Amino acid sequence: MEMRSFKDSWSQIDRTADPVSYVRYMDAFKESEHPAYWSELRSHLQAHGHRDILDVGCGLGASVRVAAKIVGPGGRSVGLDNSEAMLQSARERAKGLNLPIEYYQSDAHHLPFENDTFDYSHSDGVFDILPDPVRALDEMVRVTRPGGCIEITAEDSMMIDATDRTLTRRITSFIEDHEMNGWLGRQLAGLFKERGLLDVTVTPRNWVIEDYALFSRLGLRTFLANVQAAGVVTAEEVRRWLADLEQRFAQGRFFAAFCFFEVMGRKP
Repeated sequence: MEMRSFKDSWSQIDRTADPVSYVRYMDAFKESEHPAYWSELRSHLQAHGHRDILDVGCGLGASVRVAAKIVGPGGRSVGLDNSEAMLQSARERAKGLNLPIEYYQSDAHHLPFENDTFDYSHSDGVFDILPDPVRALDEMVRVTRPGGCIEITAEDSMMIDATDRTLTRRITSFIEDHEMNGWLGRQLAGLFKERGLLDVTVTPRNWVIEDYALFSRLGLRTFLANVQAAGVVTAEEVRRWLADLEQRFAQGRFFAAFCFFEVMGRKP
């Protein structure tokens, strides 16, 4: 059976057997409706008075709805995603809100907008899975107006506390190198500067997980199946590694974390 990576599946949601399962995943792990989740985005938009906002890879549209409440008269909050399943759910959630929201189904590598269209273009957690994140960054820079901001949050690495460090490194290295665009977070600042963006800032974000059941639902079994299929680990090593994690959780010692970097820059 052909091995399909995590990022490949997420890049082609509508072609999978159950696109709605990705909507459920987003609801559980990403698109929190709690006000604190998007408080930093809200504060930034309010402080800088941005009027035309673009969210690349908007998913279920939570940040689009937040931005739409801030842009003011004449402004608009635009969400773009390549999945119609995601956008259908996003449109449903925006019904009746009477907010200046627009949704587009399109590829992040080919944004369907004119040059210099938006005051603020952002993307949260999508560049981790894009086939060509550099091309997508170029597109975001293109559609942002001079003086406008580009902000991208991308995962950089996965950390898991386990007894067998060597085995854990083999597993996490494969995940970072093949299942997602690992190390992209640490590369973004340099990519921003190469494109002449000004006032580049980097803010680290960590997501700590001490619930093994939650961690397992983040695609762990798929990751391990692909690691094993690639010949990086054996079935016995996977069994032993998982047993160790389960024992740690039973003892109240399970710990995992994802490191992200939020990078922001201003277009000259």
